[in-house]
Amino acid sequence: MKRLVKTLALASALSALLAAGAQAQGVDWQYPAVKGFGPVVPIPEASARPEGDLAYKVVFDVTQDRPGDGRVSPGLASVARFVNLLAISGMDPRQADIVAVLHASATPAVIKDENYRRRFGTPNPNAELIRQLEANGAEVVVCGQALAGAGFGLDEVMAPVEVSISAMTELAQRQLQGYAVMP
Repeated sequence: MKRLVKTLALASALSALLAAGAQAQGVDWQYPAVKGFGPVVPIPEASARPEGDLAYKVVFDVTQDRPGDGRVSPGLASVARFVNLLAISGMDPRQADIVAVLHASATPAVIKDENYRRRFGTPNPNAELIRQLEANGAEVVVCGQALAGAGFGLDEVMAPVEVSISAMTELAQRQLQGYAVMP
């Protein structure tokens, strides 16, 4: 487990360094749909890009976060990037079926600000990101088992986040409905 935590920390640090290096080189990061989250850059010469005539059904398995450190959930930031990639490609992300299923250490990301502050001593940095994801048609779902295991009540979940009986059954159900799974 310690090795996994160290690997994830290293990957996060490397990602931050690459983003900082790209900004230093003048990369034009944009936020066409989800403002301030999930930066993308236009690649007009790309031969492979999202196709507007496809019915996108994608479910994200969001399991990682660092509650209390002031940063947004990396999994939710990936959802924002996907939404922004659709938008920068000329698609309306609200036409896609995008679902983020949160569990494990990502569970606190959906907790109301006052409850989050009480538990972690800082505002919930994910509230605005979740609001923008929902405004762009993405659905945010949290695992009821993970909520209970972390000691959160259903009344502590921010609206309009939905509560599923479990992430396992939600992810299986979405796959059976034809959703592509993004780990």
